[in-house]
Amino acid sequence: MRRNCFKSIVAMFLIAVFSFMINGSTKAYGAEAIPRIQKIVLEYENVREGDIQTINVASRFTGKVQYRVWLASKKTGVWQDITNGFTSSMNYNEVLSINTPALKEGDYTVSVWVKRAGVKAVDKRGFDTYSTIPIKCLKNDGQTPNIKLNNIKHTYSKGQLLEVKKQEGKNYFYKYSLYNVLKNKTVVSYESNYTEGFSWKATEDGMYLLKLKLRNIEKIAIPKIKKIVLKDEKVFEGCTQTIDVQANFPGEIQYKIWLCNRQTGVWQDITNGFTKPITQEKAFSIVTPKLQEGNYTISVWAKRAGEKPIDKRGFDTYSVISMNCFKNDGKVESDSKEVSSLNNKVAKEEVNKQSEEVIQESKDIESNKDSVNIEDTSNQSLLNNGKDTSNISDDKENSQKISKNNEGASKEEESQNKNDISNIKDIAKEQNINNTNDKEEPKEDSTEVEYKEIITEEEITKIIIVGNPYTQPVVPPKDNSIYVANVSETSKLYVRSQPNTSSSIVGYIYGSLQSINVIKRVGAYSYIEATDYGTLTKVKGYVPSSYIKSVQPRKDYSIIVDLSDQYVYIYKDGKLLKKVICSTGQNATPTPTGTYIIGSRGSYFLTGYKNSVKCYNWVRFNYNFLFHSVLCTKSGQPLQSAVSQLGHKASHGCIRLPLNDSKWFYNTIPAGTLVTIRP
Repeated sequence: MRRNCFKSIVAMFLIAVFSFMINGSTKAYGAEAIPRIQKIVLEYENVREGDIQTINVASRFTGKVQYRVWLASKKTGVWQDITNGFTSSMNYNEVLSINTPALKEGDYTVSVWVKRAGVKAVDKRGFDTYSTIPIKCLKNDGQTPNIKLNNIKHTYSKGQLLEVKKQEGKNYFYKYSLYNVLKNKTVVSYESNYTEGFSWKATEDGMYLLKLKLRNIEKIAIPKIKKIVLKDEKVFEGCTQTIDVQANFPGEIQYKIWLCNRQTGVWQDITNGFTKPITQEKAFSIVTPKLQEGNYTISVWAKRAGEKPIDKRGFDTYSVISMNCFKNDGKVESDSKEVSSLNNKVAKEEVNKQSEEVIQESKDIESNKDSVNIEDTSNQSLLNNGKDTSNISDDKENSQKISKNNEGASKEEESQNKNDISNIKDIAKEQNINNTNDKEEPKEDSTEVEYKEIITEEEITKIIIVGNPYTQPVVPPKDNSIYVANVSETSKLYVRSQPNTSSSIVGYIYGSLQSINVIKRVGAYSYIEATDYGTLTKVKGYVPSSYIKSVQPRKDYSIIVDLSDQYVYIYKDGKLLKKVICSTGQNATPTPTGTYIIGSRGSYFLTGYKNSVKCYNWVRFNYNFLFHSVLCTKSGQPLQSAVSQLGHKASHGCIRLPLNDSKWFYNTIPAGTLVTIRP
């Protein structure tokens, strides 16, 4: 009882702490007195169910630090301490690298706590400062796990070589780039070609982001369909046909079989998705639904059991044959039975004669979750007219399962169905079989095993620390001239897919304050890259050249906003003039990165419920993205909750400053000042 009570108290405490933290509330302390998290990086661009994610953390401080890392699924809301308490003490220039447990599909939040080593935490909740980052785990589509590159360290001394060599037995190829976080510049750009290895000499102290594009080339065996046998040489309308399939492969195989009446053009997945795994020694047998008169196409898909298909259309390999179903001439009762009996006898003799490997044995079809339904099957089972065989479960039960599953099909499944239908039609076109009535004889392929080269690519990011990164001052940004929109600060300019006004809109920008990358001129239009105001993602497209102009930022003042440490650095004549703590946009409502220039300003604006909150000294840098004071009451008193959020992401995208600093900024920083906002 006491134990359960203790657990409840701990759970309630953690819920309170994390609820408070997600709102961004924490006390603001001096920048030099306590450590602040400089950068959190997720090593893998994509992780899927069953994968682990590796988290890199680096802090800004002058002494030893300790970390504690928490992970929570947004679905369950349960927080897990993945470091099992605070780590042992680490030097300020060391990188914490921690693996998550194997993840399930869904969204997660990571919360990283940092404190001075061996010292009681400043915040009573157990940390000096903290930072959070989201993780998304995608659905498992059968891919291989992410490749781990453990031969790359996180810490290097000045002059040391960072080197990645060709690995024995691996076909890894690389492209890499290096970005100096503190100096806001790219040190190495991606090459155009992949190489088997690379090296880089660390000649300057600093904190770097190493981005690797890794290509892995594997030669793997895939199933090769050996033969497709139709049991009955001749079938009449109202009858069924038995299809036997066998493939060569040194492992287990899964099949998906499609049937199409060429007159209707409707494709039917008669296996209801891929079958359960089948060994290569055994043939797979399936009975079609009752057939109508006409010409049919049968397409057999095969793949390695439990693996992601090599072909993006959903298979490793496939084979296609044709089949005719003849008109019932009124003698079916006698003739069809005779034909069926004769065919059965011939088929058995042929099977015994040619191969003992063709075995008719029980095969359970997988559940209907991957099945494809071409027509509305709420009143029609794909297999409800098939003969009872040892490969298919009771027809009535199967029909009920299909109907039930189809009624509850998700949008994702419907989308997959459409993709499969499109793919099977493409395959039919490749084989040129849609408009022929000639019967294609079953073929046997004598090839033992087929091999294919599989190319997989992934992107890996690591934090690299060289020497003492904080001995070097942050370098102020410089730009002799930049391109901006030739419109007013509050006017919208659309970016289009083609150089004409009738083409689709790919994004839009506001005003004349955002830097635009002009890639080329096309007639009266310019092809540009800019940050879309609505999504805050990069877009490329066309705008009339008359709406683009070149401007020169001021030479005296310049500004850097560092989202990683939540500080604004103000320079005058190339020297640091002032460093101001700030609160930028939350992860859900981020502050846009990039290059801007300072625009117009105003004394205050009202916001919040019934305009009960006042923000003073606003200065525009991108339409409604502003520098301004922390949230205040209408009488001018800063809200304590907003003050305590300084040093953490808390806004809806604007950059909040302490009240007095916002007044200084408002009165000091002139229009035309260059602003660089870096991640």
